[in-house]
Amino acid sequence: MYHHNSNLAHKITKILFFTCLILLLLFFYQPILNLFMEFLYKHPTSASWFASIQIEWLTRSLKGLFLMGFFGSLFFISLPTELVFVQYLDTSNHIIIIILVIVLANVLAMILNYILGFILGRTLLRLWLRDRFDSYQDTISYWGGIILLIGNILPSPIELVALVYGASKFPLTKYIYLVAIGRTIRYIILLYLFYSYPHIISFLIL
Repeated sequence: MYHHNSNLAHKITKILFFTCLILLLLFFYQPILNLFMEFLYKHPTSASWFASIQIEWLTRSLKGLFLMGFFGSLFFISLPTELVFVQYLDTSNHIIIIILVIVLANVLAMILNYILGFILGRTLLRLWLRDRFDSYQDTISYWGGIILLIGNILPSPIELVALVYGASKFPLTKYIYLVAIGRTIRYIILLYLFYSYPHIISFLIL
């Protein structure tokens, strides 16, 4: 009985840690985003580059779709790619092409988020948790797949949470296909809503 209670307490502790880590990242998200946007607009080269991306998006080119899908899924920008997707449904581009382009862009950005988490976060986590790091990594390996899939289907700050997956060395191949499946399901749901209930999301089309 004592052993059972001890294991339960240990699992709850690990889940609470994972939750606190995500909340900590969310706490620092807005300051990071503000710093990035401030840097962007202060430098003529980056501001010009950002303006060119906006032009591609406003003209509804596939290049604009890819760029918005990619940069919108970076943890330090995190734009609503759902909005971009719905806007492109009102163009002459084939729906399969639209889904393939935006999912590819999202996945590549999520891979970059993972890599940054792996490089920057792993050392910090090991210093903090020491010998407990492997135990927490096992927890993420067990629950992480479900969280990752749901987080990519539903609107969520999964781009930021991706840093935790990289820091915890979540299997990259599994990470990639779960992100791809989740994003594909997300856009298929939006596609269904677009054609079945156009009055609900028609206001998203500019």
